[in-house]
Amino acid sequence: MSTVINFLPWRQSRRQQCLNFWGLCCAASVLSVAAAVLALRADAGAASTAQHLWRQTDRALFDALAQRQVLWKARQAVQAQHLARQKQRAVTQRWQQTLSDLALHLPEQAWLTHLNVQQKVLTLTGRANTFTALKKVNDALQALPGFHAGTPGKTGRDEQGRWEFSYQLIRESDDDVQP
Repeated sequence: MSTVINFLPWRQSRRQQCLNFWGLCCAASVLSVAAAVLALRADAGAASTAQHLWRQTDRALFDALAQRQVLWKARQAVQAQHLARQKQRAVTQRWQQTLSDLALHLPEQAWLTHLNVQQKVLTLTGRANTFTALKKVNDALQALPGFHAGTPGKTGRDEQGRWEFSYQLIRESDDDVQP
């Protein structure tokens, strides 16, 4: 006699196992896709944030460089002014020495009434009480270092009998023309 074997419960359990297995596979794949999407989205957000921070730091660096450049240009202008002042001071000191030497060599009976400097030419105008004082003025101007005689000016007497003179001296060096 043969017994009848009922495969229905076994088929149901087998079917349930298959459905569970494939359901888990589908759910896992859906979860994997969702996790991948979230990861990509988070990565894109982080990249966007990083790019935004990068732009902010670039802008801050650019602003800092622009501010430093402004400060550097201002410092450069101040330094140029300082150098120009120093050069002008040196020129003034050389002229002061030249005029002091001239004053030391002028006789007491002679004095200058006008000094004019244009380009390399120093024009002197003055008066002398005696002709010998006028001669000493001429000798002192000829011996003045750093200058050579230019075109002679007029010499004559004024209404009080004093000698009026005018000389032009030409500076030999070009480096510091104007006092």
